[in-house]
Amino acid sequence: MSVTAYAIDVVGFDGDTVTLRVDCSAGFYVRALAHDLGERLGAGAHLAALRRTASGDFTLADALSLESAERNRDAARAAVVPLAQMLPRWPSVVLTDEGARRVAHGRDVGPDDIAARVPPGLQPVRAPDAIGQGVRLLDPQGELIGIAEPAQSPGFLHPSVVLM
Repeated sequence: MSVTAYAIDVVGFDGDTVTLRVDCSAGFYVRALAHDLGERLGAGAHLAALRRTASGDFTLADALSLESAERNRDAARAAVVPLAQMLPRWPSVVLTDEGARRVAHGRDVGPDDIAARVPPGLQPVRAPDAIGQGVRLLDPQGELIGIAEPAQSPGFLHPSVVLM
């Protein structure tokens, strides 16, 4: 698995502490970066703090602090992201009722399990065999019910994560 550091910026110095901002791909170990930098500088180094400012499509602007959530239960409930909004950039397959039942039992789904009509606002994938990676599986109402990957049988998807 390859990882990428898109940007590493020095944000500040304070004595023997350096603050960095790192924009990186999934799987990038910032703690290892601190260790490697210390080794290269001949000074030793470790991570004193780590704050994730974004993950996928979510940023700190979308977040609610724990303190705010504890003070205001309604705000906490409103901040919960519905499953249907997870992984919005992934291709989606809207299933028939029978397809959703098959997914609930961990069974592969194929062309006959894909709905002809899709809820408004969705960009569905119509050919499961053309999909190279993960696919969101949606029920007929557009709710996320699982994640699938290509099955061994061409044209079929295997539910690798079932959320129902």
